[in-house]
Amino acid sequence: MPKRKQIPARPDMPFDIWTIVKQFASREITRISVPVNFCEPLSFLQRLTEDFEYASALEKAATFTDPGEQMAHVAAFSASVYASTSNRMTKPFNPLLNETFDLDRKEELGWRAIAEQVSHHPPRSALHVEGSKWKCWEDYGLMMKYRGNYMQIKPEGVTHLVFDSGNHYTWNKVISSINNIIVGTMWIDNYGTDVVTNHTLGYKCTLTYATSSSKEAKRKVTGFVLNEAGEKKWIVAGEWDKIMKVAPVTDATDEVALIEDENTTATVVWEKSAPREDSHLQYYFGQFATELNEPEPGVAPTDSRFRPDVRSFENGNWQEANSVKCELEDKQRARLKAQDKEPDPLWFRKQTVEDVGDETYVYIGGYWECKKKKDWKRCPKIF
Repeated sequence: MPKRKQIPARPDMPFDIWTIVKQFASREITRISVPVNFCEPLSFLQRLTEDFEYASALEKAATFTDPGEQMAHVAAFSASVYASTSNRMTKPFNPLLNETFDLDRKEELGWRAIAEQVSHHPPRSALHVEGSKWKCWEDYGLMMKYRGNYMQIKPEGVTHLVFDSGNHYTWNKVISSINNIIVGTMWIDNYGTDVVTNHTLGYKCTLTYATSSSKEAKRKVTGFVLNEAGEKKWIVAGEWDKIMKVAPVTDATDEVALIEDENTTATVVWEKSAPREDSHLQYYFGQFATELNEPEPGVAPTDSRFRPDVRSFENGNWQEANSVKCELEDKQRARLKAQDKEPDPLWFRKQTVEDVGDETYVYIGGYWECKKKKDWKRCPKIF
């Protein structure tokens, strides 16, 4: 079935960001009821799923037998989650507890995903993705702090990736900052270090995201794949908002040439899709993001696509969206207050992961089977 190519244009409605920023000074963003003017028409569950827009890199990585080559592609993929962020200063809607989102793209892209808001205090979102020869899962929360003329966003969580071959990888996400929120033109940066680890073979790749000095500066990312003996085997380099490349390390390897030379023999792992001409009217969404909130039959009644506030917001009815959003949040508070404890997640449980030893929310199965049977008895009414 053809996917939609656009959403209603963003209304030209200014907002007082200072009113919002003052709340950030002492509270986490996930605990703040932000006016919809500061949002984009997606739930955080949908935004989390958007991380897999370039998952074709994992499909390709699954075919490699050279552990260094596979890790290089995995590391390059881990940087792709930032490709959509370069102009996206808006915030997705906070998910309600037990809210879900599924995206089945097995026929077109080779993978499917199920996400759920698994905790309210602290806010936590879990995601499970299945490819043809791999599976990936993660759960994340966000810490956001106001730092004067910029806001700092620190993701808290771990991403796990396991190939059918047995290789088990983990990595974290780096810090993001939204700059010039009070004075100047706002722009976003992603910076820090991210260690990608192969727990099966002992390979590692430390990716360094260079701090940018301005909106016009290049968003460079570089790293080397080291084998279990600490020897450099592959180089990973590029720009997180444009392209990532990999190449085997030789005496002649030049990081700068790998990034800047279009004639380099390095392999392109992913390249950002070209933006649409009217992207500023489409919340700077790419085609993939445009499809995420498109109504789809057969999904659970807890799916983000059914959120009336997000739908009203997408349609340009911001005042109505704000009112409905407040109603949903009030209903959730009443629902949780009436119970002794938070309800358990529907499709995930916190477990200790073998090979790594950390606790994370793991998919327990059953969602796709219930979807096939149209059996949603376990789903609460949250909208």
